[in-house]
Parts: sequence; structure tokens; C-alpha cells
Amino acid sequence: MIEVNPLLLTGAVIGTITALLTAAYVLVKDKKSQMGFERTMKDGEIMHRLVAYAKPYWKQFVLVLFLMMFSIAYDIISPLIIGNIEELVAGDFVLPALYARVGGYAVFNGKYLSAGGDFAAGWTADCVRSA
Repeated sequence: MIEVNPLLLTGAVIGTITALLTAAYVLVKDKKSQMGFERTMKDGEIMHRLVAYAKPYWKQFVLVLFLMMFSIAYDIISPLIIGNIEELVAGDFVLPALYARVGGYAVFNGKYLSAGGDFAAGWTADCVRSA
């Protein structure tokens, strides 16, 4: 069996999808009016209307934005924390320090933060749908 670098494989998949989407855009770009794609509103007007609809829920949007940013930051920092724990095990193995670091990682595990962000995003979407 051929061993393939996972990053190379992921890049190939993303590149293929990008090429297909770019080709589809080029083929359809000048034919929008022939396909019945006629828009009467400009992008700025559409965005203005969407912001007006979302305005009553700005607190929920800010909460979701904060939770998303916090979750992304933790997902970026999480491997550094794991690397620190691995260095502790490989180097000066001190059991109380290991317990403290693993316990700290478990308390602030990103799964709880992501679940909170997903809950808040779902709750905001339910509020918007019910209005």
C-alpha cells in the first residue's frame, strides 16, 4: 500500500474542489441572465436588510461571536498544552505537576467550550426562526 502524507492528501482534495468551483464559476459567469438569474437588489441593500432583521438579537450574536472566538483560540492553544504535558512526562517526571497540568487541561477541555458555542448558536437560530 502506498503511504501518503495526510497534509498532501488534504491539500489535493481542497485544490480539486477549488478547481471545480472555479471552473463552474467561469462557465456560468456570463450566462446568469440567460439562466434567469436577475437580481433587483444590490449587495449593500441586501446586507442592510439582513442587519435590520438581526438587530433585535444583537446580544445573542455577540455571545455566539465571543464563544466562537474563545473556542477557536483554545483549539489553537490546545496542542501547546498537550506538548507541555508530553515534555513534562519525557523530562522531569514529577507526578503532582503532571496531575495539575492534566487536570487543568481536562477542566478547560475545548469540547465543553465548543458545545457551549454550538448551544448558543442553535439557541440564537431558534430565536430568529420563531420571530
